[in-house]
Amino acid sequence: MERWLGTIKTHVDPLKPNGKTPSLCGVDFKGSSLGLLKAKIEEAGRVLARNPADSITICIAETGQCRGAAAKREIRVIPKRLAFILLPGEVLNLEIISHQVSGLLLQVPTTILLRECELHGTEDPDLLSLQETIPGHETLILACTQQLLDLADKDEGPAKSRLIDPLEASILSLIASLVGTTKGSSAAGNASEPSQSAHVQAALAFMEDYLAGTITLADLCKACCISARTLQVSFQTVTNRSPLQFLQELRFIRFRDLLLQRMDVRSACKQVGLQPTGRMAANYKRLFGELPRETKPQKT
Repeated sequence: MERWLGTIKTHVDPLKPNGKTPSLCGVDFKGSSLGLLKAKIEEAGRVLARNPADSITICIAETGQCRGAAAKREIRVIPKRLAFILLPGEVLNLEIISHQVSGLLLQVPTTILLRECELHGTEDPDLLSLQETIPGHETLILACTQQLLDLADKDEGPAKSRLIDPLEASILSLIASLVGTTKGSSAAGNASEPSQSAHVQAALAFMEDYLAGTITLADLCKACCISARTLQVSFQTVTNRSPLQFLQELRFIRFRDLLLQRMDVRSACKQVGLQPTGRMAANYKRLFGELPRETKPQKT
């Protein structure tokens, strides 16, 4: 976490004069195209920070109460919702009301994000438009970033290198797909139609709800009220994968989490909609570098 915080200039005051020393803990990830910090701060009264001159930072709140401003824009803290966006060089002034606050910070170099916007065909991208376009898409962002943080916490191995890069690319593509333009409305895309990321978010919610059962492409289309082609194009644009590829990856990641929690292979398969076959085990080994029965529970 220290390496992530090293990119910003931060000053923290205690919650009360002569009170307890503020504490900060969390998990972080620093990749080739973005950085993540899932952090919790306790006994702090005020946080002042300056965003790097070459990056944009997005914060999604999780717990606690606070108020303040990002540059001169008001911060509103609602759990699982966008709290603020900091453009390059902007200052965060946060007054913390509760004893504890937590949230996810996502940091992307502006050059990388602008290049990704070009790939999405966005002319004259307006990064501040994310303040209006991200709300409603937080669930998808949190799900993708949590997968990346979970993988980053694992031991080095073939699976780590195979999965991290595509996940990074998916998150970057998702953010870029929400960037609007400086021309006309700041909303990304046609305001009369749901955005591609909204289609993906609806499909992801359906996957999570029915992961233990059989899910077909037709099921996903029906849940999202769109055609198969529209859903496939949306997934390819936002995640760089097809809907069923994303579903299979989600199942294997959830399956591994259950194994690490000491659940037996057959029961874990049942919970995530996998069949305990030799082919499943081979696909698991291709992803994680070991067979399911070789996955060791996490040390406590």
